Amino acid sequence: MGIDMLKLLLIPYVRMKKPYAILREYRLMLDQSPEAFAKRLGIAESTLRSLENGTRRITPERAVEIEKALNGAIPRERLLPEVFGRQAA
Repeated sequence: MGIDMLKLLLIPYVRMKKPYAILREYRLMLDQSPEAFAKRLGIAESTLRSLENGTRRITPERAVEIEKALNGAIPRERLLPEVFGRQAA
């Protein structure tokens, strides 16, 4: 499945989700291990686990990094709409 198809599937599903849930569910949808996904994001696995379980907040800077690392599959507006504004549907 191409990344564009994943974006289309992900957009309606994540509108009401918390940032940490969006990140975790996207990783699970890709069927990637925490280790592989953390490497893709360029962060430590422990950091990913903290982000996914909500013990570490996703900062605006981190949201931009995630967006870039995933080629826009999870836009920063989806992770932090209160900071970046809501993305048009």
